Amino acid sequence: TDMEAFIEAPLSIAQLAERRKMSVRQLDRIFRKHLGVSPSEHYRELRLLRAAGLLRQSDLSVAEIAVACGFNSASHMNRYFAPRFGCTPSAHRRQHIQ
Repeated sequence: TDMEAFIEAPLSIAQLAERRKMSVRQLDRIFRKHLGVSPSEHYRELRLLRAAGLLRQSDLSVAEIAVACGFNSASHMNRYFAPRFGCTPSAHRRQHIQ
């Protein structure tokens, strides 16, 4: 999908809608109906899942992973990562190394 293809440099929701030849409102309705979340919430979830995978499978720094997953900084990623996974990115990495 476009969201998966543009993880590192996320497209805006307006750009995603335009690529699908629909309005932002139509895109939002479809996401809420089928996934129960907004397009931006789903996009963020994909980016967080990619970050979690990179934390487990790479030696990249947390800051490098944040940028590779479309976040402005490690702290920006952490703001969403900790509530989603119940720990910081560094702690997530440590848990999966053992």
